[in-house]
Amino acid sequence: MMHCVEFDFREIDNLNDFYQKAILVFELPKWFGQNLDALWDMLTGGIALPVEVIFSHINEYQLTEFAELITVFREAEQTLGGQFIFHCRASQSNPA
Repeated sequence: MMHCVEFDFREIDNLNDFYQKAILVFELPKWFGQNLDALWDMLTGGIALPVEVIFSHINEYQLTEFAELITVFREAEQTLGGQFIFHCRASQSNPA
């Protein structure tokens, strides 16, 4: 059965916020280095699979600010095939 993990970007302001949430939801070890290389290692060999990861409510600024992070998740999806599914769902912009 596929496990689903959601990162709500209304609650994530910076990479530190993201990594703190990732440590909890993926049950990462205490020695996890909070950087993209360490994240790649965990996504491709240190977390329970299969998993579906959703980045929800991500705004245009965050899409740019977290672009490298999003790339890591997309590359993990390509590498792990059906064992790792990634969705990035942008916020709906409200008309003024």
